[in-house]
Amino acid sequence: MPQKTNKKSFELNAQWTAIEPVKGWRHYRITRVFYNEEKKFLELTSVCDSKVKLEEPLHVLKTDTNWHPGWR
Repeated sequence: MPQKTNKKSFELNAQWTAIEPVKGWRHYRITRVFYNEEKKFLELTSVCDSKVKLEEPLHVLKTDTNWHPGWR
């Protein structure tokens, strides 16, 4: 079943939850939106440890079942 997302799910400060921890953490916030080779990327920063950052293509958050918008 596709996850429910809206445009705000991909804006700055949007909250995301990893069902399985990524780099030891589950709760992330979008801290930067940028383009690389015409693809949209999002920088996610762990809420609990601001030194932990991920750069994910937009399509990963849209399709990967490990990621869900909001905090759960």
